[in-house]
Amino acid sequence: DMRRPAELVIAELEKQRVHVGRPWASWPNWVRVTVGSEEEMQAFRSAFASVSRRHQVAMR
Repeated sequence: DMRRPAELVIAELEKQRVHVGRPWASWPNWVRVTVGSEEEMQAFRSAFASVSRRHQVAMR
């Protein structure tokens, strides 16, 4: 739960060249992540931590 619209989180991640799943109407504040290669997951963790720090969201 990102505690804000998933579209905003997705846009911020895309600015860092990290792509995640589309938003879901039934879960408007959640972001879907598919497991990738080790390199892709490291890029995701770094970008997600950056976005999360700005909005006080913990990685779960």
